Amino acid sequence: LEALVSKCDCTVVARAAVLAEGDAADRGDITFLAPLPLFSTIDAPPGYGFGLAFCLACLAGAFVPLPALWLAAAFCAGAFAVFWRMPAGRRRFSVMLCCAAAALAFAWRGAYTLAVVRPAGALAGTTAQVQAVVRQATTSYLPGSVNATVHVTQMDGKPVRLNAYLEAVPGLAEGDIFTAQLEFFTPENTSYARARRADGVYLDAAAQQVAVVGRQGGLAGAARQLREELCSALTRLLGQQVGSVARAAAFGDKSALSSELNEMFRAAGLSHVLVVSGLHFSAASGALYAFLRTKLRRRAAAQAGNNAHRADQQRKQQQLHAVC
Repeated sequence: LEALVSKCDCTVVARAAVLAEGDAADRGDITFLAPLPLFSTIDAPPGYGFGLAFCLACLAGAFVPLPALWLAAAFCAGAFAVFWRMPAGRRRFSVMLCCAAAALAFAWRGAYTLAVVRPAGALAGTTAQVQAVVRQATTSYLPGSVNATVHVTQMDGKPVRLNAYLEAVPGLAEGDIFTAQLEFFTPENTSYARARRADGVYLDAAAQQVAVVGRQGGLAGAARQLREELCSALTRLLGQQVGSVARAAAFGDKSALSSELNEMFRAAGLSHVLVVSGLHFSAASGALYAFLRTKLRRRAAAQAGNNAHRADQQRKQQQLHAVC
């Protein structure tokens, strides 16, 4: 970058960064807001390696077939057994934890595939009368219709737990409980379908004879009602277009987001802004931490004041008894 600047007859007056990573914080030729510490692979607790290995194995297991999952689980279990027989040491213990975590992750993914993914895939090509609840609804390309992610609770009168994706369904909204005749089929191998698979949706469906029979109640219904009220307030405050983006970014509600605007975010590679992510959890946990810290500090200060007042009263009583 400096070479490019020099060719434009410009002068570099300062070098700045938002964060200085690792040893860069010791450099004197850059300006930064804060240092960014690095994880130490030597001093880190062994539990960090267990969690990292489990997450990486789960991620890898999502892209390999079932036989490979069992082979990977057996290989990691064998590696665990090999390191078990080696001389004791800190590094040996860390490697054993990583092998155990990977074996558990691959085995869990295999069991999940057998228990959930394959039974869902076996329904492709079938038709059933279902009762379901709308978990998420986004604006469809057809006026007056939505693309809905639904959770099927009954199929042909039998209780089930199944997620499906419906495209261009009229008359549905988030939280609606409805009955319909669904024809299930396997999703095409597109980026949209892969994103839905990551959310546990393994089937697409075409709906007929859709009839809304109620609204979702209980704690989930109350939480959904609160979210709808907050989203409506954002729309009134910011307007339809800006409010729809704010609703999606703040609460994950894409129901008011037009398909054109949604596609623009996808084309720009900014779809992650419109979904609930680690940013939302960090903001929520930070707000909760600040609230609890303030409350606890006030309670501690009040308790300290009460203790001081009580001690002062006891001291005065002791002095009064001494005088008497």
